[in-house]
Amino acid sequence: MTFTALDPELMKKRLAPPKDGPVRLLIDADTANEIDDQYALAWALLSPEHMSVEAVAAAPRIAGGSACVGEWRRTSNAPGWRLSGLA
Repeated sequence: MTFTALDPELMKKRLAPPKDGPVRLLIDADTANEIDDQYALAWALLSPEHMSVEAVAAAPRIAGGSACVGEWRRTSNAPGWRLSGLA
């Protein structure tokens, strides 16, 4: 499969931070697995001038791997979904 290269100016525009406020985030993390997601979540929550955390989906670890978000949403109280109004 071949992809057409984006114009460098268009890439810069798309990668530029928003000018009208913080970046809105939905963080999908496996926080029980490795420490990196916990650091990222803490950094996002402690940086309101740069990021607005709208919701957090933290899939639990289950035997054999992580549960998918759909399974997590079905089997949990899904506080992240309710918080954001996505439930």
